[in-house]
Amino acid sequence: MSMGMTIAVSLQPFKCHKSLYVHRQNVHKNKEQKEKLCHVCGKSYRNAAKLKYHIVAMHTRETPYRCAQCGAAFGWYSSLYRHVREVHYKVRRPGYAPPKWRRKKN
Repeated sequence: MSMGMTIAVSLQPFKCHKSLYVHRQNVHKNKEQKEKLCHVCGKSYRNAAKLKYHIVAMHTRETPYRCAQCGAAFGWYSSLYRHVREVHYKVRRPGYAPPKWRRKKN
């Protein structure tokens, strides 16, 4: 049942499943996919801009999004947006209940 394809298999051991996954994504996938994979966790993205955004927000301590009102900093724009909406404008999403440690006792 040969169809003219060969599959290379690495024989090197890996410490965990995640390491094996990242190796497979980086070594055994085609070049186009390699350019859009996170080198830290192996997560793939459709374009380089989203990959860069992921790396900055998830794998560095950079916080490029800063609140103009109080100076709080965030790695994700969506976190800054939620912060401004909930903290400064007191707008909560439907069904939101604050964590127990934040609830005011009546």
